[in-house]
Amino acid sequence: MEVGGSSKSSATGKHKLKDDVMSLYLNHASTGNSYYQLIPECLDPIQPLDFLDIGRKLGSQKVMGNFELEDCLQEDKTNCARSNQIKETCRTWSFYYDSIYNHWLQPKLARDDAEPFQAVEIGFFHGIGHEALSQFLPKAQVHSLEISCLPEGPREEGKWPWGNFAANSNQYDNLISKKRLHCGDAYSYDFLHSTFSQHIHLPDAPPLRVVVEDGSYQSQDMAASLFFWFPRLEPGGMFFVEGIRPDDNGGHGPADQFKTHIVPQVMKDLHWCGHSSTEEPQTDGGGVKDPDLCFPQLQPYLQGVHCEMHICVFVRNNRPAADPPKELSTVPPNAFENASKCLFGR
Repeated sequence: MEVGGSSKSSATGKHKLKDDVMSLYLNHASTGNSYYQLIPECLDPIQPLDFLDIGRKLGSQKVMGNFELEDCLQEDKTNCARSNQIKETCRTWSFYYDSIYNHWLQPKLARDDAEPFQAVEIGFFHGIGHEALSQFLPKAQVHSLEISCLPEGPREEGKWPWGNFAANSNQYDNLISKKRLHCGDAYSYDFLHSTFSQHIHLPDAPPLRVVVEDGSYQSQDMAASLFFWFPRLEPGGMFFVEGIRPDDNGGHGPADQFKTHIVPQVMKDLHWCGHSSTEEPQTDGGGVKDPDLCFPQLQPYLQGVHCEMHICVFVRNNRPAADPPKELSTVPPNAFENASKCLFGR
């Protein structure tokens, strides 16, 4: 009975399989793709879902840049939506968000065996993004916020005069009846908090783990979403901001100040350690009071910030989710105007 020989052969085979998988991972990672696409089913019988494949089938703008690029690179550039852009990948109308979504969501959430959780999408429009998230995150209860399904009428009356875009979705009536599509201004604290407290933050509801900001693509609105939703995410949760794109003509776009004023301040706070003191630190209910902090409302919850082209993800640390008061859930006064002072002291 060749026990020793069999054991040695088995061990050698395991090491070779491990080496082969690692080699595939390293080669594949160099292309910017997810190594989860390469894991053999014998190692992981439940394969993570692929956002690129789902988005392609739905025609989602979130990923279609990958498929528009080839035509756009033709010499005459006639198929380029933004032909005057110098960077080739910027010439497409659509985006390349599949790599960041696969990287952050495939490991634990984009799986059929994930624990149930909740996700929030800001900006339903025609519903393609909602459908993409629902397919990619099969265990998620996906809530969407949309302004166009408000009653028709003037904005000064809290209504919407430009048509109900959301009604174009074949899931519209179903989502309204299930209270998964919430109609209102997603940058109004009152609407946000009523939606959160009445439909999401419920005793028997699964944890809120993902928020996707895909609304107006305006810097002020992106910041409003970040300050409201980030503390309310569960530990390890992720807040994605899409559409951080320059102006089509190469100038300053409506999202520019989010990337030049808000993201750098959050990054500064990420690396904050504070000063040693024998006194107990003062707090304002959201975090430590320290003049070196730009956003003490966010810093206590911050694990990391990671960006790819035109999209960033803000990752939560292990601090429990909170429901801060309004003054700690809204963009601080002068958050944009004071960026230079907080970053550079002037």
